[in-house]
Amino acid sequence: MEFQIRPTDTADFSRLTDMFALCLGRRVDDSYFRWKYLENPSGPVVAFEAFEQNNIAAFYGVIPECYADGQEKFLAYQSMDTMTHPNYQKKGLFVKLAKHTYAAVQAKHPELLIVGVPGSNSFHGFVNKLGWKHLIDIPYIFTHRAAFTARNIFRRDRTIHITELNTFTDDIQGFLDRFYSTQKMIRPFYDVATLNWKVFMHPFKELRVLSLTKNEHMEGLIIYSKENNRIKIELADFSQSESSDALLLAGLSRIFGDNPQAQWLFTWEPTRKDLKTAYRKAGLLKNPFSKGPFSYKVPFIIYGTKFAGADTGDLRSRFDLQPLIQD
Repeated sequence: MEFQIRPTDTADFSRLTDMFALCLGRRVDDSYFRWKYLENPSGPVVAFEAFEQNNIAAFYGVIPECYADGQEKFLAYQSMDTMTHPNYQKKGLFVKLAKHTYAAVQAKHPELLIVGVPGSNSFHGFVNKLGWKHLIDIPYIFTHRAAFTARNIFRRDRTIHITELNTFTDDIQGFLDRFYSTQKMIRPFYDVATLNWKVFMHPFKELRVLSLTKNEHMEGLIIYSKENNRIKIELADFSQSESSDALLLAGLSRIFGDNPQAQWLFTWEPTRKDLKTAYRKAGLLKNPFSKGPFSYKVPFIIYGTKFAGADTGDLRSRFDLQPLIQD
């Protein structure tokens, strides 16, 4: 077969719908692709497609994201939506498209960082064929409603006030700025526009947001999603690390209260020390075995020149990784 490699045409995404369903297990329409590829406040997708005559055979792209290393802001990219139609698999198309994509991005950003949370089907190609660095496997931590309640029934700080948000407004930016001024880790930089796009404008994912206030000042933000009888904490951030224990406990208690059908609460084990300690004090545990509930570990990989000379162990501890980073 002969394949033509072309930059993605963003005028019409309907050609991607069937392949997305076949490769990624969900049927989406044009609104999803427009939201993800064009409406991102950080900029449009950079992507390439392979065609065999007029039949789309494969797609690969990256989306831009604002990141922060301490208080230094820079543009990074996230690898996403790796798709090869079943009729054209095992022909090297993923690697070809990825190389075209990286060259296009590198031409604009010589000091490049691309991050990825790959599935099991694409992990091998990223690491062994494209030279990505496998930085860490992130374990899950979790708790059951009954265990959480028994452990924490008398521990909640009643001076913490919690409000559910249905949009992010400009006053949230003050909290975000205070948070980033105290954190020295590498992480996505979320402003109000990005959070509204990522959280409240998502075409099919339902995310809920809690604002935590103490002494009339916003001190915390928790974003979570529901998966049947499970609650997933997508992001938990607190402006002062010394008060994160009480704030997290109050937020998790509120989440269980608002979702009586939920039996389990889980998230990624944080790389940030204050957040890891707060979850441990709230009673979240890690499955020590390779099988059973919440035993899967999420791979996090990076590519590019931005941190090419950094020590892997040091770099691993510097990334603040929470599920909201995943596209």
